[in-house]
Amino acid sequence: MLTVAFNPQLKGIVNHLAHYSRYELNSYVNFSSWYSMRLYELLYAFRDKNSVEWDIEKYREWMGCGVELDRERKPRINKKTGKPKYIKYQKHTDAITATTREPLKEFKGTELEFTVSAVYGQRASRGRPKIEKLRFDFTWPRKSNKEKILSWIEKSQDFRNIYERLREYKVTDAVIVKYSRIIGKKKLNQLLYEWDLRQEPRSRNKIENPEKYCNKVLKDVATSIEPGQNLKT
Repeated sequence: MLTVAFNPQLKGIVNHLAHYSRYELNSYVNFSSWYSMRLYELLYAFRDKNSVEWDIEKYREWMGCGVELDRERKPRINKKTGKPKYIKYQKHTDAITATTREPLKEFKGTELEFTVSAVYGQRASRGRPKIEKLRFDFTWPRKSNKEKILSWIEKSQDFRNIYERLREYKVTDAVIVKYSRIIGKKKLNQLLYEWDLRQEPRSRNKIENPEKYCNKVLKDVATSIEPGQNLKT
């Protein structure tokens, strides 16, 4: 056993390391663009969805073209416009075009093939509505939930075991497909262990309606995880 000690100030960073995406290294290193590599990391964790949306400011931060910060980690402000300065691409439209140009080409014909569009907020009294989010729609044909689960079971005995236990608690295939990869094996096993304890004969805290309760728990846990953390499969 190897024990590694970390400075307590690194607690938040170390906790984030528990979230990651697994992907084929061969595919990853063959990309010609850094933007393709970065976007591959972000999209891969959501490849089982039809689409994904991210806040435009968060997306820009993840792609290395976010708000420029000063030594105190505060946004630098453009004195002429009064708006924050960006590391590059002052316009959101320019940032979207530059960061997706190569990925659109390099992901074509793969399960991460996508189209991208800006999501606008409500129109103000004057001027154009602002871009608030960025939406990626996967265009590669999606498998049915049953096909996905069968594929995952064939590849992983661990997933087979987790799947069988989740079904005992009436968790639907749709919820398993949508959230299990986001939550990750470790957390799923932890939740299942907690549920098992609650269902023991002497327990005073039984789950009265497993179907309603357990499906909701998985959804709540998954949605509480920040997308940009390279989510665990």
